[in-house]
Amino acid sequence: MCELLRAVIDCIIPADDYPSASQNRVDVYIERILQNELQEWQDKFQAGLDELEADAKRTTGQGFAALPPQRQNALLAAMEHDAAWSEWFAMLVQLTNEGYYADRSNGGNPDHASWDMIGYEPRLPPGLI
Repeated sequence: MCELLRAVIDCIIPADDYPSASQNRVDVYIERILQNELQEWQDKFQAGLDELEADAKRTTGQGFAALPPQRQNALLAAMEHDAAWSEWFAMLVQLTNEGYYADRSNGGNPDHASWDMIGYEPRLPPGLI
């Protein structure tokens, strides 16, 4: 799941001046949460990744991770709009965003790069100390 998951989440949050989702360890966050709090989603989540990989190979002859970003995005968009996979896609996006902006104690965002990006300072507001 690792290489494919990293490629998929990097479509959702690609690198720019800040790290991509995989560079910010969102894959670690997703794998951890699927093994713990969201165990009931493990099989469905893996099935979505398997379907995405199979669709990539069926339509292009290559695995998802080997495709150019435009083709990866098109395959993800197709799953987003497919009634059978739209719930999976919504969960994928939700978990990717959670992991990207999470506290590092949850597995993602190890250097709080996303917090720096939005100017968040993890402290109590002045006057509450």
